[in-house]
Amino acid sequence: MVVDTGILNGRIANLPPQPSRVVKVVLCCTKTDTEHERHALLRDAVPELQRHCQEYGLDFQLVDMNYGPGDIATNDHEMGALRIREITDAHRISQGPFFLSILGNKYGDYVLPMRIDSTEFSHIRDCAFEAGKDINILDEWYIQEADGLEQVYSLSPISAKLKSYYDLTEENKEAHEKDVAKWKKTHDSLLEILQQCSEYVHDEGLLNEEQLHKYHMSAFENELVHASQLSNEASGKCLFVFRTLEDFPQNVENQEMHNYVDIRKPSRPKIYKKAQERIKFLKETKIPSLAIEENVFTYSTPWSTNGLDPQNVDEHVQYVKEMTSQIVFRIKELINEEIAKEKENTRNVDNSKSVMSEVIAHGHVAASKKKNFINRDSIVSQVERLINPAKVEAKKENHPIILHGEAGSGKTTVVAQLVHLAPSWLGDGSTLVARFMGRTTNCKTMRDLLESSCHQILEVYKPKGLGELPKDRDKLTALFLKLVTTVPSPAKPLLIIVDIPEEISQNLSKELLDWLPCEIPTSTNIVLSLSDSPALKVLHEKIPNQTHFIRVTSLNDRELSEMVKLFLTENSRPLTSDQVKVVTRAVARHPLPMFAKLMCHEAQFVNPSGNGRDPVAALTEAANLLLQHVEERHGIVVTNHILRYLTAAHHGLTEAELLDLLSCDDDLLGTIYPESLPQLLRFPYHLWAAIKYDLGSLLEEHFIDSKTLVTWSSSVIQQIASQRYFTNSSLRIKCHKHIAELFLQTWVKEKRWSLEGRDLEGVESGRKVAPQPLLYGETRYNIRRLSELWFHLAHAGDLKRLKHFTMCNFEYLLAKAHAMSVYQLLQDFDTVRSMVIDSEIDLTRSAMMLSAPALTADPLQLAAELIGRLLPVKEDYPGSLESLINQSMDWCEQFTRPLIVPLASWLPAARDAYVTTVPCEGAVHKMAVSTDNQWVYCVLKEMYIAAFRVASHEKGWEIKAHDMEVTCIQTSDDNRWLLTGSTDKTIKVWCTDKAECVGTLAEQKGVITAVLMSHNGKRIISGSADFKLRIFSSETRELERTLEGHKDAVIAISVNSHDDVLVSASADSTIRTWNLDTFQDLDVIEGNQCLITHMTLSSDDMFIITAYEDKTLQVFCLPTGSEVHCLEKHSDSIVDLSICADGSNIAIATIKNKVHIYNIKTQEIIETLSGHKGAISTVAVTRDGHFVMTSCLDGNIRVWNMPKKSNSEVSPFSHQSKVSCIALSKEGIYAITGSTDCTLRLWNLELCQMMNILCEHTKPITCLALADDGSFAVSGSEDKSVRVWSAGSGVVVVHFTDHTDVISNVLITSDNKRILSADFSNYMKLWKAESGEVLLSCSGPSSMVTLTPNNDFAISGDRNELMKIWSVGSGESVKTINHVETITCLVVTKDNHFTITGSEDMSLKIWETETGKLTQILAGHDDKVSCVATADHNRHVISGSHDKTLIIWNMGTGEIEKILTGHTDIVTSVKMTSDGSIVVSGSHDGTVCVWAVQTGLLVTAFHMNVAVAELQMSFDASHIVVRLLEGGCAPLLCLHNSPATDIKSQSQVDIDIREGQRDLGTSVQEEESSSTVLPIKPKPPLVHKQTSLQMPAITRKSTSSAPDSSRPKAIVTAAKARHQSYQDATPTSGKSKKNKKSGVCLLF
Repeated sequence: MVVDTGILNGRIANLPPQPSRVVKVVLCCTKTDTEHERHALLRDAVPELQRHCQEYGLDFQLVDMNYGPGDIATNDHEMGALRIREITDAHRISQGPFFLSILGNKYGDYVLPMRIDSTEFSHIRDCAFEAGKDINILDEWYIQEADGLEQVYSLSPISAKLKSYYDLTEENKEAHEKDVAKWKKTHDSLLEILQQCSEYVHDEGLLNEEQLHKYHMSAFENELVHASQLSNEASGKCLFVFRTLEDFPQNVENQEMHNYVDIRKPSRPKIYKKAQERIKFLKETKIPSLAIEENVFTYSTPWSTNGLDPQNVDEHVQYVKEMTSQIVFRIKELINEEIAKEKENTRNVDNSKSVMSEVIAHGHVAASKKKNFINRDSIVSQVERLINPAKVEAKKENHPIILHGEAGSGKTTVVAQLVHLAPSWLGDGSTLVARFMGRTTNCKTMRDLLESSCHQILEVYKPKGLGELPKDRDKLTALFLKLVTTVPSPAKPLLIIVDIPEEISQNLSKELLDWLPCEIPTSTNIVLSLSDSPALKVLHEKIPNQTHFIRVTSLNDRELSEMVKLFLTENSRPLTSDQVKVVTRAVARHPLPMFAKLMCHEAQFVNPSGNGRDPVAALTEAANLLLQHVEERHGIVVTNHILRYLTAAHHGLTEAELLDLLSCDDDLLGTIYPESLPQLLRFPYHLWAAIKYDLGSLLEEHFIDSKTLVTWSSSVIQQIASQRYFTNSSLRIKCHKHIAELFLQTWVKEKRWSLEGRDLEGVESGRKVAPQPLLYGETRYNIRRLSELWFHLAHAGDLKRLKHFTMCNFEYLLAKAHAMSVYQLLQDFDTVRSMVIDSEIDLTRSAMMLSAPALTADPLQLAAELIGRLLPVKEDYPGSLESLINQSMDWCEQFTRPLIVPLASWLPAARDAYVTTVPCEGAVHKMAVSTDNQWVYCVLKEMYIAAFRVASHEKGWEIKAHDMEVTCIQTSDDNRWLLTGSTDKTIKVWCTDKAECVGTLAEQKGVITAVLMSHNGKRIISGSADFKLRIFSSETRELERTLEGHKDAVIAISVNSHDDVLVSASADSTIRTWNLDTFQDLDVIEGNQCLITHMTLSSDDMFIITAYEDKTLQVFCLPTGSEVHCLEKHSDSIVDLSICADGSNIAIATIKNKVHIYNIKTQEIIETLSGHKGAISTVAVTRDGHFVMTSCLDGNIRVWNMPKKSNSEVSPFSHQSKVSCIALSKEGIYAITGSTDCTLRLWNLELCQMMNILCEHTKPITCLALADDGSFAVSGSEDKSVRVWSAGSGVVVVHFTDHTDVISNVLITSDNKRILSADFSNYMKLWKAESGEVLLSCSGPSSMVTLTPNNDFAISGDRNELMKIWSVGSGESVKTINHVETITCLVVTKDNHFTITGSEDMSLKIWETETGKLTQILAGHDDKVSCVATADHNRHVISGSHDKTLIIWNMGTGEIEKILTGHTDIVTSVKMTSDGSIVVSGSHDGTVCVWAVQTGLLVTAFHMNVAVAELQMSFDASHIVVRLLEGGCAPLLCLHNSPATDIKSQSQVDIDIREGQRDLGTSVQEEESSSTVLPIKPKPPLVHKQTSLQMPAITRKSTSSAPDSSRPKAIVTAAKARHQSYQDATPTSGKSKKNKKSGVCLLF
């Protein structure tokens, strides 16, 4: 396939076909004689072909139009037309075979021709008239089509005249049976007239043989011939099975024979010879002439008295097995051939394929919309006058053009027409960027729109200096504005057309439209189409020229008339010209395209005159009327279930998904199969096909998520369907749950029947549901699961599984970030957060948001980012978040390619204190929170209660609760009940779902002050102003006991976790505890003598926390009744209090509108929350302890994150201030870090354990050294001292104080016996490590000092252009080496022979160490050299520079071997492994990169998110310690699977992460074509229950082979023998690389 390069410029006239990603095979056969073959194919072939297709990301469908209850009427010409349409559709979309026919001995019933040429019809009618036939029946059913069309007579739909024919409802059963009988009589009469008269007319020479045959053709033959002649390639994609029953008796007394052969007259049965001749002709002549030899399979098997009987006849068993096996094998071959062609076509697409697929996808949308377009000159001409250079008046300014209109006005079709016309207006040099938002996977959000549009513009114009796409939204916007204003020219103008659908238009904000410029150059034009929405006001403010706003108005008379004719023609609805006028007049009542479409569809179901009713005039009414007609025709239950699933789907459903859903819906199947269930339960395809056809253009195919999805044609229709089919929330939730189960593969192995009272004997438990794994094999993601699963779990309210399978599932997150983008994943998170409130989802989203730039560049960083950001809070969230971290660690451990993993976290916790604010439409006096945190119940206007969803802020309900003030409100633990108490002395129990009062407790004698329900839900307990507590039965609402003892009003009550102890607090300043089993008073606690205002009990039943009027907050021990302590850090009166679930923290609200969070044990306030503008009325810590919610008289409820231990405690991994130096032992086992906080930390890197904190220095640490064996460490400080530390004990061994200035360097000789120290006063001292005895003291430059490995020489400098080489033995200067400018770095080779220096003069110099002789000058950098390193073998030098590059130099020749590019800021540090195979670099851009020296390619990278100042690493780079430019952390990294010298780059062995970065427009299809191995291992596939079918050894024979009488004959017309079992052998792709363990998971 050679792709037209003009497509990228927006020329879409020659678009390549859109891949459908489905193999759809229509099974054509007569029903009664092929029952066993059809069952075997569905039971055995379909699962295997599903598995095979899924390896290529394809769906497989076997469409059996005969499957279903009872006999499907073969005399129904509408069903015949439906079959033909399905065959045509399968040919259009199927990737490979599309038709399979089984021909036995039965020819099938004749069918009435749907259309007859007018001349032909006249001849037959005249003949019938002359013969005295009833021509009225011809005139009644065959109607001449409307004026202006081809003159034909069309057979009317049965339903147009027999209203109850398709009505299967029980109440209309009698009318249905009458219509069925009436049609049979009508059909037979019509057929008799047409057959007899056509033969007479043929004899007269007025009809040829072909014309005559159509009146004597069965529906079966019609389908065979139609399929074979659809295209030149069609015959190669049609399969035919010829089955001959040997020894077939001619005696038709055996009733079973009636199922296998055509009978002439049932009353006097006789084999219909003419039909037998025709079936023989098809087998021997017709089909062989149409089909290819390899696709024809011939079998013969003996007849039995029961016909084909696999249950009792072995030969029949063998025949069915062989037939099924060979069909499977051949279909696989055809699929493989098609896939091979697809791969070849993909190979021919050039480098711009990533954006090409996006352009093609939107081009197909425009093409499909244009098909139904009536030229709306008034709209199009207005746009043309503004952009066509030939018609545009000279103007100084240019603005975007805004097309707007009400829903259903036809904006999208106008845009489609503009896409086709605009290139001709602008000329050959123009470029058109057309985007239909929401129609492709990569164009769902404004960010997607910007990225894909910029990508196309960059590909076409290729502007200099603008080659990369930024990932930040603001930078993308800036790039887009720069491109549209600077890149186009008069010779190469640019036109951008964007269509925004209704659902996106309504949610547009000013911020989302910031990319649209208010003024643009004349060589650029932008057309934006959107519905009338609040965003229109924003655009009017943005664009001053109102002539650029064009309203898409109603249709004029001409457009209306043409549109009606077009729709009627498309739907093959024959109407007379008068009838067309009637329909046109009806449409004129609301002349919008969508309304016209609906009314024309209605004409399919009713008499065009309207059956005497008043015509509808509203869009909603018209849509509902059409849906009502579909329900009446196909049954309410069937229609409702199908359309519910389509309406609930996120982007739509594939046919295969929809049929799987319907096949697992037992409520639906119970209606379809009212008497007995079939052996294999599936939803009959023909029912869906009929509804799909009747809905017509109300449904559309959208190519999204790499699949062809069926969905509503507009959001308006979807909204109407939603209102109609989801009359309550439970229906919607049930539907979403059902779809979620599909993508969770719940029913793949089996789906047991769930309804009672049905005979299940012989019914298989499996439903042949296609698996929906996360991965299809090792190279393809299931994009459908990624797109749909989270959506349906969220809408089903299944928070637990939403987190487990999607939002807190590592493999899901990685798959979505890689297959789609991290920004689409974040969009999903935002959607979920608008529906549910959950701390673990919030934290995961925050981590993803902060990691987005790194993950966009490399999705493989996900595990490291999650570990780095969430590890500190792991212990605080032991549920899904802990599981997510563990999954991330497991993935790192199992990943077999190089990967940098953090061993400790240094990043700030990914959480904010504030979460959201719920506006409550008035002052909130009291509040209760549901135990799942999703709902808050408020007391409004003192007597009303209302329920609000926390995440979406949506009001669920509001109701007047009491006639007087509500004083208290509480929820039950199971969230089912809400309790309210009032000054009217009553308690009411409310059902939270229905907002209904289910009980009133009126036994109280005083105002209700407190109420609760026990944890087990069995009791309701109240306290009141009459000093008493009352205990009621929750079930009977009867009073069980009244507790007396308090001497004043009861203020608060609590029960312990076991529901056996009640705690009550009273205005008498006492706290009483009661035994709820015996109702005895247990204890009286007397604390502060002030009035108690609030009291609560910790969930661990240990503490009673009591607030008093004098601001005191006392903590008592419940078991002993003694006071523990007082919390005294607050200074204001307490309004309310609530304790955390774990009993560690308590939240108190004060009159100063603040909330203090106390740590009960430490008595410290760990955080103070503020933000309310009015008095706080209630504070509540949620049951899980993750949130604090406060209600306020300002009318708002604020939600906060509950502070955790991880927020308040200092991480043991971090210093308290900036890290100033780091050092590593020779083997890379130990590391030490020094800080300006005057401390050192010693680490064991293999165990990732901090061994010691060393803290005897009095001033900041300036330098460090670590002995090769890690036995001791040396540190220098600004306190002018050097200390030698024992690594094991952390004790100072030597305190060296001979220096008089700040220490600049400390070095340990390779024998670990001596230490060289230097200070900034240019003194260097060599002394014994064990005693501090000075061996040598000398003066010289000492700001930068190093020792040669053999300890013979020291090289030192003062960070200027000079350095000196010293003899360590004598202290004498050997030689001075120099650069033109300041020397910035140096390194000595391991053999001591050479010293390499780097300088600000952009060069490096290689010197002989002993003589100081210059041997090489390495010049190649464009800016200062900042770092240098070598390997042990002296072959290479690696240098880093301020020019953001690294250069690998040949040390022998001085030549540049590789230039490493990838950093975006100064390279600050570089190291090389001892074998010279790997380079590790750090940069101010915050990345640590690993490079392969041999190839110069990037192996892996890690985003530190903070500028890197320095790094040290082990000899093999397995452990890396990083010093950051800022902060008290020294990140410890592990290079997991540190590679050997034989290394490939990540781009070669890993996922195909863009060129540099994966392009947004790269379609999944294109990614799949590269067959790259994904970073996730597929799980073992779920398979259907094993069938009893054992595949035989199959040999294909020619027709001349002599049949073996001992077994069924499988005579196949093919030359070569083939054999294929169901389970294909999976070829191995070579040995997998063993995982080099590097201790990454020992930490965990």
